[in-house]
Amino acid sequence: MELNILYGIIIILIGYLISFHGLKLRNLLFIIIWFLLGFSISVKVFSQAFTDVEMLHTFSTMIGLICSLLSYKLQLLNIFVSVSWMCGNVVYQYLTFNNEMNTLIALIIGVVIGLLALKFVKYIVIVSTSLIGSHIMIKGLNFLPLELDSSLELAILVFIFAFSLYYQLKDCKKIEV
Repeated sequence: MELNILYGIIIILIGYLISFHGLKLRNLLFIIIWFLLGFSISVKVFSQAFTDVEMLHTFSTMIGLICSLLSYKLQLLNIFVSVSWMCGNVVYQYLTFNNEMNTLIALIIGVVIGLLALKFVKYIVIVSTSLIGSHIMIKGLNFLPLELDSSLELAILVFIFAFSLYYQLKDCKKIEV
């Protein structure tokens, strides 16, 4: 129980950093996101090829590191894929249709926001990090001994998102991307 509270607090703090300081931390966030993307896709794709789980995780870690390095070199592709993946994942979490429809809607919204990110990099990074960070903070609350229903979670998410969006837009006026 106490460990869950610690995990919840750590997750909430990570969410706070992303939500309120995402534009300033974007390069670090992109490296982490691309590592996780490379690792998770590698695990899914190669899980049948490896009988040893440790070998699968070692191989997937190497793929994740390669993806992290590529993200630093390929900035525009990095922005498109990172923003599309992050926003699509968050949208998917709150859809209530069947799996196929949820996936299709999340994919379309993620791609559209990813394409917009290429045109309006600074503002899309601010919006997407505010949204992702708010979502992470809500997930951190789930580790705490609280009883939150989904409508209250959504209301808290919208409040944190709006406040962090306002904060980042005001705080990052002079930052050029």
